[in-house]
Amino acid sequence: VQGDGDRDLDHFPTRAFDYAILSKTLQQMREPRHVLNELLRIADRAVVSLPNFGQWRVRWSLMVHGRMPETKALPEPWWSTPNIHLCTLHDFTALCDDLDLRIEACSALNAGKPARPIDPTRALENWRSETALFLLSRKGAAEAASPTGAGELFPR
Repeated sequence: VQGDGDRDLDHFPTRAFDYAILSKTLQQMREPRHVLNELLRIADRAVVSLPNFGQWRVRWSLMVHGRMPETKALPEPWWSTPNIHLCTLHDFTALCDDLDLRIEACSALNAGKPARPIDPTRALENWRSETALFLLSRKGAAEAASPTGAGELFPR
């Protein structure tokens, strides 16, 4: 099922899905807090990927050129990008804490390399990770067994 994350999530019943997926889209949502809350209302878990604006190439480009960076992960110029809420891994983990969300697993994705598990709260990972893939659930929700094949997305 697909839809507009800013408008359609309110229409789904509570716990209608086991998983909800938001791929490289959260930074384009008008209300990212609301979107995350709704994802974890309609599903037990959410898989969320997002570009990391704290990655060293992004920082370097901004520092050296003094302009919003364009990278392989962020190829559009600032004036035509759909990204309206830019964040780093540290920003996202702080938002998860604020919303009482549990980060069950996190993997870094970098330019065609295999996914690797990371601790997104570590400064080095905020510096190194081009894109991050998070498995989220609500704090206090019953712990469910990891699904078959989860190790492929979130290697341990």
